[in-house]
Amino acid sequence: MRMLQLYRGEESKSVSVSKDMVILSEIGLDEMTSATPFVDFLHEKYGFSKSGVWYTLKKLKKEGLLDFTEKGEEYRPLKLTKSGLDCLRESLSRAREAGRRNGSGISRGLSPNIGLIPNMSQGLIPR
Repeated sequence: MRMLQLYRGEESKSVSVSKDMVILSEIGLDEMTSATPFVDFLHEKYGFSKSGVWYTLKKLKKEGLLDFTEKGEEYRPLKLTKSGLDCLRESLSRAREAGRRNGSGISRGLSPNIGLIPNMSQGLIPR
């Protein structure tokens, strides 16, 4: 788990966000032509190791949460499956509910279609 800052106005709180959720959130409703540029993007934006991102992508694919082409397979774009979308929406719903209970900013401005952007310098912000 990576600790990120959650900002709301002048207040800030630290929250844990798993690499799995960062990946699911970053993909969201998008469809990418290839996983390789996405791995490069996550490496540059979050500092995740490329091998760690590939491992997580393959794990999430095996769990049925996303789909993409691996070597020797017929082409499929990188995208969340229905189960992946459901998982993302459920996680965002839980985060919103927790935000309502504890007064954090995560309860405002989020949509299951949009997700969170964990930003290492600015905290979790709505996309």
